[in-house]
Amino acid sequence: MSDAMQIAQQRLKNYTKSIVAKENEITELKELIGDLESFIEFGEALVSNGMADAPTTERQVSRPVLQTQDKPGDSDEEWGDDDEENGIAKVLAARTG
Repeated sequence: MSDAMQIAQQRLKNYTKSIVAKENEITELKELIGDLESFIEFGEALVSNGMADAPTTERQVSRPVLQTQDKPGDSDEEWGDDDEENGIAKVLAARTG
């Protein structure tokens, strides 16, 4: 019976330590949440020109797909190969003269 009591006491200590660890983690997470809320409030104030009291809504930002067009003088030969002998420094030196 004494073995069962010792096991129970050990489990009680382990559970108590686990609770303390989780409470510390919760405290850290609450601080992170506070930081993020401050950042969001600041960002909304910047974006909305001082209308930080407006409710937060999710916004979907659409970004147009940019299609590149070849321009005269924009060729792969101008940049050279991607090996050590034709590095970026050599290409830039050739472009500047």
